Amino acid sequence: MRNSWPTNLFRTLVVLLFGITGLVPILAQEAASAPAAIAQTDGLIDDSTYISLATGEQYTWSGSWAYDESSSTAKSEGEVIALSSDTGAVLFSYFPVGIDKDKARDIILSTFEDSADGFLKVDRGAYDNVSYSLDRANLSGDELGIFTLFVERSNDIFVSLFLAPQNTFAAGLTDVQAQVRIDGAGVFEGIEPAGLQTALDDSAAVSPVTPSVKSGEETSTPRRTPTEVTTEEDFPTEAVTDEDTPTEEATEEATREGATLGDPTAAPTSRSRQTTTKEDSSPTADTSSDAGDFADVGVISDGQYESPQFGSSVTWNNAWTIDTAADTPVASDTEEGTDLISLAHADRQGPDSLGSVYIRMFSVDGTDTPESIVKYWTSDSYLTEGAGKGSTILLSDSTAQEGGVVLVSKLDNGAELVQYLSVFFLDRGKTAVIVEFYATPDSVELALADAQDGIQIEGDSILTLFDGKQIMAEI
Repeated sequence: MRNSWPTNLFRTLVVLLFGITGLVPILAQEAASAPAAIAQTDGLIDDSTYISLATGEQYTWSGSWAYDESSSTAKSEGEVIALSSDTGAVLFSYFPVGIDKDKARDIILSTFEDSADGFLKVDRGAYDNVSYSLDRANLSGDELGIFTLFVERSNDIFVSLFLAPQNTFAAGLTDVQAQVRIDGAGVFEGIEPAGLQTALDDSAAVSPVTPSVKSGEETSTPRRTPTEVTTEEDFPTEAVTDEDTPTEEATEEATREGATLGDPTAAPTSRSRQTTTKEDSSPTADTSSDAGDFADVGVISDGQYESPQFGSSVTWNNAWTIDTAADTPVASDTEEGTDLISLAHADRQGPDSLGSVYIRMFSVDGTDTPESIVKYWTSDSYLTEGAGKGSTILLSDSTAQEGGVVLVSKLDNGAELVQYLSVFFLDRGKTAVIVEFYATPDSVELALADAQDGIQIEGDSILTLFDGKQIMAEI
């Protein structure tokens, strides 16, 4: 018996299921042991009971849930149990202990992505013995939510994957938690359906999954650049030389002509122009900061800022201070539609800065995604024209909420500079927020931890995709 799910979904599920079973012999080469051989071909006992041929676990289901025979499989390579209902579809499988859970997860989801018309990551990560992913897919016009879970147990890695229409995802997940049992225990225990639904809805508000959108792809809509070339004298650690920097005239011309995300001269940053500072302000070498000096451009108090144009808040603790050594410590440029604030680690500023953070907000048309901006930041054109000579990508990743890239650049004096670029969107995708973090390899771990702990935008921590240990492991 099969319920009323679209047949195209089941065709995609079959592709995914064969992708899972096909992975086992490949990934098992890395494992200490292979999966148990399966002699039988069917573990279905009756209309509501299945006994796993690999582990002997008993699956039971009730309500509208039913066994999907065409999408289930039991081979020598592995086993897949698929169930479907009016509210969603779920599959279960087993991998051998010792495989790379994250790699297996990513390969499985890439199989699904290849078969779907559109696909976007919402959240993906790992902790303890768990690897997970929350994704959105477009399948022949139907928008789906997908939750994948890998749990490493003593004798195997248990894989479960749930799919449902995006707008009723929580209801479907609640139903499978109530109606499906394995050895009498519920499935997806500890997972909050409402939390996943909120994440899917927030992602949908920012990035609709149209048939033309897949992970890593850009749309053809012109965009404003998230960051641009900086000058040697404007950045304390001399990230980029003067000859790499576009002229003021070139920057203004690019803006007038409607610059796009792929154009590194498209929009001014906090360090390349002084025309956006508050009236009559003149940056000096004085490293002290007085909130009153910048009250007319958004600084409310020592440690609190509100964007004049977008109303978004930035707060920081006493580990950070307004970077008065920057050419533009705080600015609001209504002509360009850009607000920015520059912060420096309070321990040291100027040429020996322990770390610097530049936060910029500007209007976009809602078609940008963290994925597309990360693709630009990792492109040859940005590495050549925007990041500085000799820049190398250390890390890059994106979810529907945030994108990030970590690079290391070689300075003219032979020293290295670490750059961590982050992007996310506010106001349902209408306001882009670019966070630029800079530190030397010696100080990056401490300075980044202080930035993650001490700086917040709209109450949320910044630079959340990578930590200092991950960066140091790549340097």
